[in-house]
Amino acid sequence: MKFRNRRTLRAARAAAELFDDDGVDPRTAFSRESGRSASEADRKSMQAARVAQRAIEAALVECGDALRADIEVVSVEPLRGAARLNVILRAHQVSDQRFDLSEIQARLSRLRGFLRARVAQDLRRRKAPDIALTVIPAEETP
Repeated sequence: MKFRNRRTLRAARAAAELFDDDGVDPRTAFSRESGRSASEADRKSMQAARVAQRAIEAALVECGDALRADIEVVSVEPLRGAARLNVILRAHQVSDQRFDLSEIQARLSRLRGFLRARVAQDLRRRKAPDIALTVIPAEETP
């Protein structure tokens, strides 16, 4: 038997057998995302959120505003695969000055660019995630 005939015979035998990947769309099977499971992507997003939380806490201490004594970072949640981070802050009334929630929100919106730059510096990513700041009063818990 010639080499070509043996090769086609082997290929025909292999095609006759059923395998696990038979019937799977090759566009999805061989895409970049197929190697990464959903749980691994979630793990990476949560890891980025923890790094961002530490960076935001450090940046708030560093900013030198009287507001920093009145707020604490409760949690940082990734949205859309860590392209956007939802930062939840709790407002305490610790200092002598009384801040209302709208004033705290306004001051934090001015610090948003600074906080985003610090998060980008600590995450070391090509694109910095967008930050959404949510302030809750001390009585509420998420």
